[in-house]
Formats: sequence, structure tokens, C-alpha cells
Amino acid sequence: MAEAVPISVKSEHPPSLDTADETPDKQTLLAVLQFLKKHNLRETQEKLEKEAEIRIEEDEKVTSRQQSSSEVSAALSAYKSDGDPSVYNDHYVTVREFVEHALDPYKCELVMLLYPVFIQLYLELVYNGHEDAARDFYDKFSGEQDDYLQEDLRQLSIITKKQHMEENVHVMENFRTSKYVIRMSRDSYTMLKRHLQATKKNLLLNLIQEHLYVDVFDGLPRSKEQISAVAGALGGEARRESNKVPV
Repeated sequence: MAEAVPISVKSEHPPSLDTADETPDKQTLLAVLQFLKKHNLRETQEKLEKEAEIRIEEDEKVTSRQQSSSEVSAALSAYKSDGDPSVYNDHYVTVREFVEHALDPYKCELVMLLYPVFIQLYLELVYNGHEDAARDFYDKFSGEQDDYLQEDLRQLSIITKKQHMEENVHVMENFRTSKYVIRMSRDSYTMLKRHLQATKKNLLLNLIQEHLYVDVFDGLPRSKEQISAVAGALGGEARRESNKVPV
């Protein structure tokens, strides 16, 4: 019979966190703390936090703020442009004149372009540091916008520097998070597309592609009353999940 060999069990305590050459790095400790928190091991979590002098809640708040700031910066970068600030007024006038000269059946739909184009041209000027040009642009064209948009314009008027765009997160969320939705008939959309291609104003084309969605439908253009019934302010019309066509 084979002789049983006794197994010697050596009890070892884990090294203290005070052991300099074996101290886990902060990320490892945070990973352990996250595990303890997830499994509701509160007492162990608190002891480890005390010994390591780390508070997971504080670290999570810092991380959240850093992520939020990074996300805002990334979203706002869509406004970066090398465009000449002196041409922005001309670009808005180009769109306005296109709408004014459109045939009456299409004008009611196309006029919905003016407000979002105004907003995005203004924000692009602000983001790129053209503060004087932005103020001139705002003063010149804000009075042309519909009366029901005045509260939105008041919010926009406080955004005069790139820093304001980064600080006023909730205001900017309304202006930039979702592309502004404009519903129009296929005939109106075709007219718009041909105009944008014919004018070859790249800055305006890029801006509309970046910030607007045209929700195209088959049928007759809508009347002013039909549009007014569903028109929003900051976000445009209610979104549909089909037929959205980027310009």
C-alpha cells in the first residue's frame, strides 16, 4: 500500500498595503473596490478605502466630470471650420433669397430652413473665435426669426464665446445634440438640393449636412397651418425613424 504523504498547508497573510515594493497601483485598487461595491461588500470596501486612502465615490465623480467634459468637447468639434467669417452673412442671405423666390406651394416648407441655418452659422462663428462677426450676424438676422422663437434666441444670445458653449451644457444640448429635423415634400427637397449644388457654397453645404436632417415624404407640400401645428423650436419637428435624408 502506498504510504500517504501528509500535505503541509502553510497559512500566509496577504502583504500589507504598506509594503512599498508590492503596493498595487491605483487602477488595480479601484478595480477591486468596484468589485466589492458591485457585490455589496460594504465593510470590506470601507476598510480597503481607509487603508489605501482612496474614496471610490470621489474617483467616480472626477471620472464622470472628465468624461462629460471630453464628450462635450468632441460634440462641439463639429463646429470647427476654417471658413472666412466675412462670408457668413452672405451665406444666410443666399438661403433667405432662395426661400423668398421659391414658388408659393414650396415656400412654406423651405422657410423652415432659415432658423436652423441662422443658429448653426452663428454657433460656428462663436466656436471659431469670431466673436465680433458672430455679434454682427446675430444683430443683423435675429430679428427676422419668428416670434415664437424669441425664448430660444434669448438663450442663444448668452452664447458669445467658445467657453460659453462648453459651460452652458443644457442650452447647447438643445442646439447641437440632435440634427435639426425639417420635414418637406420630395419636390421641395429636390429644389433645395439643386440650389445647394448650384451655388457651390461648401461652408453652407457642410453646415447643413452636419446639423440638419431633411425628412422627405411623398405627396403635396404642406400648408403653413399644417407646419405650424407640429413645428418645434430648438429641436425642429418631431422625428420619424424613416425617410430621413441627409442633405
